[in-house]
Amino acid sequence: MILALVQLALANADGKTGSSGAGCTCHGDSSRDTIVSVAADTTAVEPGAVVNITLLVGNGGLSEAGMNASATDGALGAGTGTKESQGEITHDGPSVLQTGESSFAFTWTAPTAAGTYTISAAGNATNADGKTTGDAWAFADDLEIVVTSAGGDSGDADTDADTDTDTDTDADTDADTGKDNDDAGCSCQASTPASMVLPALAALLFARRR
Repeated sequence: MILALVQLALANADGKTGSSGAGCTCHGDSSRDTIVSVAADTTAVEPGAVVNITLLVGNGGLSEAGMNASATDGALGAGTGTKESQGEITHDGPSVLQTGESSFAFTWTAPTAAGTYTISAAGNATNADGKTTGDAWAFADDLEIVVTSAGGDSGDADTDADTDTDTDTDADTDADTGKDNDDAGCSCQASTPASMVLPALAALLFARRR
């Protein structure tokens, strides 16, 4: 039993997975004395983007710290003070709590599908005695990162322009000529020119005088 606890303590010094959701329960209950926070350089990205993430463990009364982080999707990558293990991120060795705080860095690569993804984490501050007692762990608030579609997913916009440009261009081109333009295309009356009427009257008068 004692050997098992020693082996567990040594293993955790080199990192541990599964704690981001379950907690560091082998070190007792969570403690308000430890503050754990997770921050990213951006929380809105396109598919495939790489996000830099920093996890802080704070406790002014203890000497070393460890951590574990997981993501609902995407790929986690190791950074300063961390390593990747079983798809999660954990510490690569005990980190000294300098002025009561220790920092861990890692990356997250966004998946191809648009959506909201969550980074969960837990941190543990220890007294570095190799035992599971006298330590204080806590969860970090979940970090949400939104992945938009390429170019930004702003929703379906109604971009259909009203191209109905039909206007009433039928002009009434029928001129009022005073003529009966029936469907047959002929006139119902004929007229005699005045140049033919006057000579005829003159000839008739001359004949009567004789």
